[in-house]
Amino acid sequence: MKKLCLLLMVFIFALPLNAQDTTEPETTPEAETTEADPEPLTLTVFVDSALIRELPTEESEFIGSTFENDVLIAVGRNADGTWFQVRRPFRDTPAGWISRELVAYGFAPGELPITDFTTGVIGEAAVLDSGVAAFVLTEAALRDAPSLNGNRVGVVPIMVTIPIYERSPDNLWFFVNYLGDTGWVAEFLVRPVGDLTAVPISAQFPGTVVDLPIIPPEVQLAQVNRLRGYIIPLRDLADTQANFWSLVISREVVPCAPPAGNFPFYAWTQADLFELPELRRYVTRLETATTDLNDAVAIMQGCGVFTDEQVSSAFANAVNASVIYNAVLNNLDFLEEEVIR
Repeated sequence: MKKLCLLLMVFIFALPLNAQDTTEPETTPEAETTEADPEPLTLTVFVDSALIRELPTEESEFIGSTFENDVLIAVGRNADGTWFQVRRPFRDTPAGWISRELVAYGFAPGELPITDFTTGVIGEAAVLDSGVAAFVLTEAALRDAPSLNGNRVGVVPIMVTIPIYERSPDNLWFFVNYLGDTGWVAEFLVRPVGDLTAVPISAQFPGTVVDLPIIPPEVQLAQVNRLRGYIIPLRDLADTQANFWSLVISREVVPCAPPAGNFPFYAWTQADLFELPELRRYVTRLETATTDLNDAVAIMQGCGVFTDEQVSSAFANAVNASVIYNAVLNNLDFLEEEVIR
């Protein structure tokens, strides 16, 4: 009898377990379709220590600190992209603001949303986040019209990130806002970040239909080769100058046979820009290189004994010119491959 009772108890307790095991697990469609969160944009502190501030300005109260090699997550930027709003890993709320100059990062500041629209703004126009930004490659004139003939209404410094509100039909001019001052900047002075097709064409171009003619490959290649023809002799001369000044630095006695110098800047017209739009990106850099080369040659004109300051300056100018010339030549190689395809 005891054995029978024991078997019945085992059977009774086993029933719920067996029933539970055969039940199909419930599925939630939401869990199946949920997309993975995007990768966070991270920063790494590269100074010994840095302050995290309440607002994106050096005068703001500091509310925290961080140290070398600390990793922070960027969640926003200020009106000109010179400060990042950050949070610490595994935290949901922002910790504050840190200067761009104190961190290393591998993304474009324009990828971040603007999260402070007022700090540092001095102009009258309200800053708005259009979702498309311009990273300024070199100091740029802010003009009242989309033309080089437009009046200057301000200057935008290098390496700031500002919102783009409108564009010209050919995307050669952008209407932007720099800390409350609005105006037009030339495309060759900036690098757009975001989808330009989402930016409206300015009302200054009513009823415009963008119908740009196609430039034949042979025309573009002719422009590329003409530019190469200008650069290569100057690059070779810059290398010669760098070698000369390197020997002088080493206290070698070398023949001094200075070239004429005063080399002109690359000559271009609006037609050249139309046939090779990339030329806009090269002109300013080439002018810098040619100026440096001319300076190095000018010092060499006074053959004899040079001061250490003259030698150091001439060597640095020659090397810098060579680096720029080679960089543009490399870009032309890539461009030629694209044109030929």
